[in-house]
Amino acid sequence: MLPPNLNKWKLNRETENLLFFAQLIEEMLFNFSLEHFKLPALNTHTLCMELLGVLKQVDSRLLDPENLSPIGAELKAEIDRDPALDTLLGNQKANITRDLEDSTAGPFRHAAHTLNNLLATTYLPATVTLLRKKITDGDKEGITALTKNYLTELTYRGYSLEYIFFENKNHFFEGAEPKSIEDLSAFDAFVDLFPLEPKTWTVVFRTGKDFKYLREFPPQLNVTAGTEKPDLHFPRNPENIGIFLDRKFKLPHYLCFQNVTALDGFSARYAMEEKLLLVDGLAKFHVHRTELEWSRAALIFDAEKKHVGVFSKPVPAAMKRLDQNARQSSVFINDTAGAIFSENLSEASSLKLSRALKIHEMALKAPAPETQLRELLSMLELLFEPQEEEEERVPHLITRVVPYLIIGFPAKLAADLIKSIRNAGSKEAVDILYGVEHGHNLIEKCLLLVFTEENRQNRERLCRCLGSHPLLVHRIDSLSRAFISAPAIRASLEAYAGEIAWQIHRAFRAVKLGSHSGSNVSVVNKLVENIHSIADRVMNVLLDEISRKKTGTTIERIHQEILLQSQRHFEILEMRKDEICGRDNFNCLLFGDENPV
Repeated sequence: MLPPNLNKWKLNRETENLLFFAQLIEEMLFNFSLEHFKLPALNTHTLCMELLGVLKQVDSRLLDPENLSPIGAELKAEIDRDPALDTLLGNQKANITRDLEDSTAGPFRHAAHTLNNLLATTYLPATVTLLRKKITDGDKEGITALTKNYLTELTYRGYSLEYIFFENKNHFFEGAEPKSIEDLSAFDAFVDLFPLEPKTWTVVFRTGKDFKYLREFPPQLNVTAGTEKPDLHFPRNPENIGIFLDRKFKLPHYLCFQNVTALDGFSARYAMEEKLLLVDGLAKFHVHRTELEWSRAALIFDAEKKHVGVFSKPVPAAMKRLDQNARQSSVFINDTAGAIFSENLSEASSLKLSRALKIHEMALKAPAPETQLRELLSMLELLFEPQEEEEERVPHLITRVVPYLIIGFPAKLAADLIKSIRNAGSKEAVDILYGVEHGHNLIEKCLLLVFTEENRQNRERLCRCLGSHPLLVHRIDSLSRAFISAPAIRASLEAYAGEIAWQIHRAFRAVKLGSHSGSNVSVVNKLVENIHSIADRVMNVLLDEISRKKTGTTIERIHQEILLQSQRHFEILEMRKDEICGRDNFNCLLFGDENPV
């Protein structure tokens, strides 16, 4: 999380809440934000549409009826926490949520159809209207929930994450218009940037020598290829367009997709890259040694040539993970190899870890998100040995995976907070963090500062130092409330466990069907991001546990130990249900550590 650029802002009560909204968008759409704060894959409306799709697949016997229960539970939870549904459903809300409780009962289907019919045309405008009101009222919890749902709806309708991200950055922080942000007219102008009216685009790639053999393309692709530079003229001709079209470009040929229908240029590029991958697959099916190359960048312009640019290839979904420092690669490689080939680890477990890393590598190299998702799920199943019975596979995997994600969740949040506080540019804020008494390291100091009652005054001082950074101030306050006591910690961990379970269920449904039931690339990419995050976390915890072993062990034994540790943690939270998080018990309540050093 970066501090906002306030050059355009005239801060008052109303615009501070608008600034919070703009910061939320930036964080939710930034490639390397902590995954817990990124944009979710689905909202109430799109989740309802997915449920209807799953119902059809169940009726066609492509999916087992067991798939209905988790998606019904997720939709019910989403309805309960969606502020727009109070207005849209009114008295129907209680009836619909009740009918969604049992996927085997007749009212279940009726509730799904009723909800979808209502939300199809009303959800987006109702969300925008209520979001504006929440900004006026200063309801930051409401702003957060509605911003997630608004952005998810835009991406489901066809806008790319990249386009929304850059429009937000340009409108609120860096662009010439608006010159000054003084009231909510800036919000209205921002919403107007996203009409649901597709444009017609042209997408031009540069291609390698093997494309010269493709003299004719299937007419369905609506594409032309040539060795001659296309005769293109634009009202403004930035230097990068001339460089891209230059005959000396390392890829000598031109491939031009015409009459591409999309809401924005990034979405047009995504769609045409899918067609290129199809052409590449067709070519390799017939001539295995074919090497079709095309440029990472593409020249994209609409029919009126009002929107023109050379767009680099967006970061693939599988790469949207914050990497370790490359300068320390040698240390990481040695540590990982030491764990894999540890003399305390069984030979079968070492082999399994090596195969898992190979699958991980294949996922990163795969060009299509569907393939990336399939490989990452294969990696998890390899590590956790799927059950033979089909209906038990996903529940078994969830039971084993969730403890790996929960085991250090508060520390992960603290590490992200530390980075944000450092980035805020306030020396006083950093001094408050480092000045926390007790705590063996900076993570523990941050946990004590944000999650314990003894540090309330220091926490309030910290927030005052960050007054022009509303997103970070709210994050500190919301996390403090989420982990301030044993009941709050338990509720937060259970909610997080539920999110993980729904993500895994959804990913398996997508793979089972061969593609996402919504046929929306942004949703598939989000599934890849989520499952990649889960797979990496599992692998890191597993390797750490192996490194700590002094006697012989196996992967399966470590799974069992982590499961028992997680169960014991929840038992502790239940026994200490009235305890407030403090200096003497924070390790026990946050991590289940009954004997901290």
